[in-house]
Amino acid sequence: MRPTLTSTALLLIPVVVIPLIAYALTMPGSITLEDAGLFQMVCTQGGLSHPPGYPLFTLACQNLLISDHIQAGNMISAVFGALTIAVFYLLMNRYFDTAIAATAALTYGFSLTFWQQSIIIEVYTLSALLFYLTWLTLSSFVQSRDRHYWFISCFIFGLALSNHWPLMLLATPALIAVVWPILRHHFADLIQPRPLMIALVSFTAGLLPYSTLIFSDGSGFGVFGAVTDRSDFFDYVSRAPYNDHHLSADWLDRAEYLAWLAPEALNQLGIPVGIAALGGLALMIRDRHELLLPSLLNLAGGTIILVLLLGFEFDARGRSIFQPYPIIAWGSLTMWLGYLLCSLNRSLERPIMKFALLIATVAAVSLANLPSTYRGADRWVEDYFTSMLSALPQDAVLFVDGDLLSFPLGYLHFVEKQRTDISLLNWSSLTFPNRLSPAMATKKEKEATIIEFVSRTERPVFVVEPTLAPLTHYGWFSQVNRNPYVPSRISGEAETALEMVMNRYLTNELNQQQEFELADFILASFTRMYIVQQASGNPLDAMQGQRFQSLLATFPGKMVLMQHELTSNPEPNKQMLEEVLADTMNQIPAYLPKAKQRLLYAVADRIAALPDSHSRG
Repeated sequence: MRPTLTSTALLLIPVVVIPLIAYALTMPGSITLEDAGLFQMVCTQGGLSHPPGYPLFTLACQNLLISDHIQAGNMISAVFGALTIAVFYLLMNRYFDTAIAATAALTYGFSLTFWQQSIIIEVYTLSALLFYLTWLTLSSFVQSRDRHYWFISCFIFGLALSNHWPLMLLATPALIAVVWPILRHHFADLIQPRPLMIALVSFTAGLLPYSTLIFSDGSGFGVFGAVTDRSDFFDYVSRAPYNDHHLSADWLDRAEYLAWLAPEALNQLGIPVGIAALGGLALMIRDRHELLLPSLLNLAGGTIILVLLLGFEFDARGRSIFQPYPIIAWGSLTMWLGYLLCSLNRSLERPIMKFALLIATVAAVSLANLPSTYRGADRWVEDYFTSMLSALPQDAVLFVDGDLLSFPLGYLHFVEKQRTDISLLNWSSLTFPNRLSPAMATKKEKEATIIEFVSRTERPVFVVEPTLAPLTHYGWFSQVNRNPYVPSRISGEAETALEMVMNRYLTNELNQQQEFELADFILASFTRMYIVQQASGNPLDAMQGQRFQSLLATFPGKMVLMQHELTSNPEPNKQMLEEVLADTMNQIPAYLPKAKQRLLYAVADRIAALPDSHSRG
């Protein structure tokens, strides 16, 4: 029995409101890592998102933000997420009864990746919304033969490409499967001059947001600055500045990703419900249901095909980058689950039992994923960087580099207006509009410009990474020295911030890969400060000594100790290094990217090459 318009409309409200409330209650209330800081800067201050530009999302957030606070940005993703669930619900109504369509939609909304992306400012929920809206309009076209739905779908498809074209193209085979029943019979009609022209105009209108890349004057924020000519435009849209293929990645990495996809898929709905969804797939195959081919192509495009196209190394960093990409593909799991629920409901006689089954399914998925999606207490990143900015002297210049530092610090300084007296600059002339050099200048040219700037300015200059010398190490940053050399200065504020990060690191309270890498960087920086302090002949007090020993017990602390001994001591202590190396090898953390693993093995080779005569007792 097909759902009535009244029953469909009645359930639409809770289908939208329930996930929207859940997203609002679980989203972070402070700046996080990922690309949150960049999007918040671009959306509030103007500029370009990183390649391929995401012009539709950028236009949307620049016009929809009701405040500059991070929660307002996060709510944009939440609203797009809730709208996606509404569209998904209407789409499932074409195949299932109303209650099961609502259940499938809510389980998709509470699936792991979808929920995670609905609570941070990102482009992925808008991608899912546009894809399933295209599917819905194509389905309407197939059912009604009304060309207006075809023209609307062409427009929405163009909009989807204006948001995240790689994900949309990967999912396109599923859309072809949806519309194929009518295309094979009416294709000749659709390519007649008038309907073809309307379809092309509709599609082109959907691509118009890309014009904002051309007309941007480059005065705002953006990783690589303005798009100045045709070559820049095509490089930007094609993501040429980002090369997803790593020289060390090979087919073994792809095979490992393919093996990883199975448990990753099961985790989307929680393992029990994920296994049940596979049962629904088996029933679809048996019954040759009309959803079978589109759902399989949808899943394959955003997972298997994507893995074969990408060249990521299989490590924690690569997996963290890959994880949001299949957000569209995982919708197929809930389609299969919905089909299983249809079969189970037919075997249940009492309506209360059918209702209980559907409620239990949604509850099981949401409760399974809640521990991994609740980020309401995530404040440590903002607290740490706020303390860092507060510790800078009046009128200071701070150079930062890398997304982990530039994005959150840029948000706090440029959006939240913290420490407006200082100048926050990017070492690589990326992201911020106050570049000292063109974004595409060579590394040598950029560093020469920075050195000239530092030599001329009278302002105190600080760097977060030790890229200039001589330096005074403060732990969370270092000061470029002009006066007699002071190797380090240890402040109570810095050590308080260190304690906060170290406690989270040691008690496994870090959740995201970027959080682990940032904490690793921070612990390494403070370890370096204490080593320099000791090497300068200034003893540590009892608390500082205890803190230093705690740092040396961590993986990043041991890495800094070995590197410092190898580079600073003319006769490195081989025996000590071998002991530290043995402990380090037994302590390799799961979050460590392969590039850092290779650095560890390079250190091991250097230690092994040391002559035994350099060992000391």
